[in-house]
Order: sequence, then structure tokens, then C-alpha cells
Amino acid sequence: HEGGKMHGHRMGRGGKAGHSGKGGHGGSMMAMAKMADANSDGAVSRAEFDAGWARHFTMVDADTDGAITKAERQAAHHKMRATWKAQRPAATTTN
Repeated sequence: HEGGKMHGHRMGRGGKAGHSGKGGHGGSMMAMAKMADANSDGAVSRAEFDAGWARHFTMVDADTDGAITKAERQAAHHKMRATWKAQRPAATTTN
């Protein structure tokens, strides 16, 4: 991580990436794993995993310079969050 650019990714370093459950990233990681399972066999091979991360990196690297800035990460996060909120069923209220 040099000059605000991320030149790789690290998982399991603590912080929010380690959280799961309500409000955590466990659900999004499971969704990513499900999307990475290209042949729908219920398992993600190394090749499928690598291809999934490559697609994600390409999506986040908005200026296609081969590095992801903090601003690009934040923009991608906000875009994905808006998409997830739009896909959730509307909350119902009872009186």
C-alpha cells in the first residue's frame, strides 16, 4: 500500500473484513463465493476464485491504471451498497 494505492489484497488482517453476521461482511463474502462458482458445482476452484477477484479488481479500478485508490474503494463500496439496498425487499411495518 504505497501512496494511497493498493497493489494487492490482504484478507484476515482483522478489522471489518473479519466480521460476519448482521452488518458485517460475511454475507458479501458468501455472495462473492457464490458468484465465483462459475460451473455451479457448489465448490470454488482456485481458478474460479482468482477469476472472481480479477473481475472484482477490474470493477473497482475505475481509471484502469492497475491500482486501486482509497477513493476508488469507497466509490465501489457506495455503489455496491446502493445496489444491495435496492435489491432488498421493502421493510414492512405493523401497528
